[in-house]
Amino acid sequence: MKFLELAKRNLKETYRDPLALGFLLGFPLLFMVLMGVAFGGETTPNLPIGVIDNDHTPVSQAFIDETLSEVPALEVSSYDDTATARKDLKFGDLTAYVVIPKGFGE
Repeated sequence: MKFLELAKRNLKETYRDPLALGFLLGFPLLFMVLMGVAFGGETTPNLPIGVIDNDHTPVSQAFIDETLSEVPALEVSSYDDTATARKDLKFGDLTAYVVIPKGFGE
């Protein structure tokens, strides 16, 4: 019984002291981040995404070329319609697809 009382008292003291609580929660999180950075590896995931450009303007093309294609983790593929992209998404060939609507470049 004394053990439970002692544990309860120690928990109360820890929760009342913000510095102790910060160390208690902060160090494990910091340690996980540091270990993840140190041993996480340099591989980037390949996430295949589809793009359906319904606008066909220089602005939409620039969005695809200069924004989506510049993300190293993305493999961008063009699609003509949403049905084909939806089918590939369903079968796991795509992670996601983006539809650029008509009027995007206005």
